[in-house]
Amino acid sequence: MLEFSVVNILDPRPKNKDAIFLYEDNWDDFGFRSTFNVYIFRNNKYVNIGSTKFGSINESNYIVNSSQFFDNNIKIKKIVLPETFTVLPLGIVSLGQDLDYYIRFNDYIGQENLALIHDLVFSDEYKDYLDLNYDFFKFSLNRYFSESSYEQVKEYLNTSVKYESYKLEISFKNLFMDFKVNIDEESVLPSNVHAVIGRNGVGKTKFLESILFKYSPEAYASLKNLQENNIAIKGIKPPRVIYITTSIFSDISKLSDLEELKHRIHYVGFNLPNHAMHSVSQKRRIADEITTSIFNIFIKHREKFLVSLLRNFDSDDLIMNIANKIHKLELSVLNENILSIEKKAALKDLYNEIIILSSGHFTVLYTICSILNLIEQKALILIDEPETHLHPPMVSTLIKCINELCRKYNGLSIIATHSPVVIQEIPSNCVWKLFYTKVERPTINTFGENVGIITRDVYQLEVEKSGFVDFIARTRKRDLDRVKEYFGSEAIFEYIKRVD
Repeated sequence: MLEFSVVNILDPRPKNKDAIFLYEDNWDDFGFRSTFNVYIFRNNKYVNIGSTKFGSINESNYIVNSSQFFDNNIKIKKIVLPETFTVLPLGIVSLGQDLDYYIRFNDYIGQENLALIHDLVFSDEYKDYLDLNYDFFKFSLNRYFSESSYEQVKEYLNTSVKYESYKLEISFKNLFMDFKVNIDEESVLPSNVHAVIGRNGVGKTKFLESILFKYSPEAYASLKNLQENNIAIKGIKPPRVIYITTSIFSDISKLSDLEELKHRIHYVGFNLPNHAMHSVSQKRRIADEITTSIFNIFIKHREKFLVSLLRNFDSDDLIMNIANKIHKLELSVLNENILSIEKKAALKDLYNEIIILSSGHFTVLYTICSILNLIEQKALILIDEPETHLHPPMVSTLIKCINELCRKYNGLSIIATHSPVVIQEIPSNCVWKLFYTKVERPTINTFGENVGIITRDVYQLEVEKSGFVDFIARTRKRDLDRVKEYFGSEAIFEYIKRVD
């Protein structure tokens, strides 16, 4: 029978026997210290299974210490497990922290052995603890989990199916739009990322804010000009909603940690009262939030995925430098068993690299790190104009990263945008053109289409009344003949139309 061994994270890793090792982590969940990193040693090799959390109704299974980081009046309850065991004592339960943990546990240990650590999904007790609302469950075990995650993990344990199709049907000001995540053998094109595109003032931002308001009216009751009857939503209720904007004019502001936990809604943005976006203090705040997200990503054992996402920007030396530093930090954590507090200290060097980056790099890192930190299965990610501060190739790569994140976690992202470069990365059946009084799909295949053609399809008459198009339409033909050698392909097209 398998043996579990609880190991202090600073101790050398035993290599004299095959076993499952539970490495204590000093991560605090609102006063509970319950996280363990699970490794299996077999055939002279360690495999990282992921993180799980343990908790108990019985207070005797905890020791209480003062916090190392805050006022001594703040107490930390640390779960106590036997040093070695084959079956966890009754009264202590566990809950893995994401689907990947259960996939690796099944592959390397066998899902039947989840019974040995009283896993709440495997034992079908998850919903009982959800209803009973124990503090250790609410604030720790279930902090980054949800009922939707439970259902998906349960489905995987029963059928080995990792992902599933679903959709949201949204009526906004009597305009109907549907957003479907299509998971099947033929779903080669990305369908996790959808976009709403349109001219200024048609209501793209209000659309995203209304979705947010619909899922938590009490959290966002202060939003101006929003009423619940603006929007109706049918379909899956996402377990977590992440709202991302680079606008400094957003009426939404960051919730406290406890409010975020209660509502499972997270704001990621640049606007805070009494701060200007370009100020040093604002830049330090964003850099600190990025660094904290990276720290949390390590806690959740998602750092390898973060490195792979950032390496999509392989033509950008500055982002690649950040990716390489995270990779080195990942190796040091793996090899040296660094405590959480020391992980955070090690991230100071990373912070110093981040603080000197440009606005565009800030936008990319802030978006990717925040999503990866907060995302769970079937999360809904609302993003307002991700193209801000970015040059076109970086926009394309960012959309690719968002799609990879959503596909891995079976999530859905809805992006409000002005940019045809964003639409170029998304199939037309995942794009809605929003007008004042109607919505419609593009009339062309948008995925990989020429940006100029996308612009013409989306903005129609506006293109004909602006810029070079208007210039060619209003300039005499003989004058155009003198300067046509300076025309690009789109201008040549307009010139030929004019001549004909």
